[in-house]
Amino acid sequence: RLCRMNLKTDSVTYWGKSEDFKFKDITALRNQRHVVTDGKYLYAARVDRPIVEKYTPAGELVQTLDFSYMPIFKHIIEQDAVASAGSWPNMGVDIYPANGKLYYLVGYEIDNEHRGADKLIVISTEGTEMQVESLHSLSDGWYYSTLAVSDDELYAFEWAQGVMHKYKL
Repeated sequence: RLCRMNLKTDSVTYWGKSEDFKFKDITALRNQRHVVTDGKYLYAARVDRPIVEKYTPAGELVQTLDFSYMPIFKHIIEQDAVASAGSWPNMGVDIYPANGKLYYLVGYEIDNEHRGADKLIVISTEGTEMQVESLHSLSDGWYYSTLAVSDDELYAFEWAQGVMHKYKL
């Protein structure tokens, strides 16, 4: 189903057909990846699980890093053991390559009803294998939707407030 919003009048027009999610749609969502490249390899971060994959330019899988064991993800993963329509977790929020590293913004469970995205996993891509360097908490209470890195500064956009935050790396 499509919608069009008139930014001058805030009116919304809908057209097309709207359908409920079917299991096959959930499967398609679970196959989504955020994909970036450092010029040598492709890196894909799964949307539904805290997993980063490294591929050759030809599309061959080289390595997988799975962060499912981390306590911040445990409850979401246990809760989502059986797929149900419309309730898939969004754990891989964004990924950005810079300075021989991947900066991986992840979503996690705050409590049974609330989730957040203020955790950053820094992954080294230098050498033959990816390795976790560190885990950081950005400002508590914010839900970041995207990030970028320039030299020694990380920029994270907090979508609910419409604010760009800057952090020193």
